[in-house]
Amino acid sequence: MAAPEHPEVERPRAYSLSEDARGPDVCHAVTPVPVWAWIQFPTFHVRVKAFAKS
Repeated sequence: MAAPEHPEVERPRAYSLSEDARGPDVCHAVTPVPVWAWIQFPTFHVRVKAFAKS
C-alpha cells in the first residue's frame, strides 16, 4: 500500500516571540528541560511538547 499523495501547498511559517514577550532573563540548561511550548503562526497557535535548552 502506497502512502497517500497530498498536493503541494505553501505551509504557514511559525514566528518567534518579540523580545518584550520573551523577557530579558535568559538561562541555558545543561540538560534540556521538558516543557509545553506554544508555536505561533500568523492565524493560529499550536501547543506542543518540547524540550527547552535556553
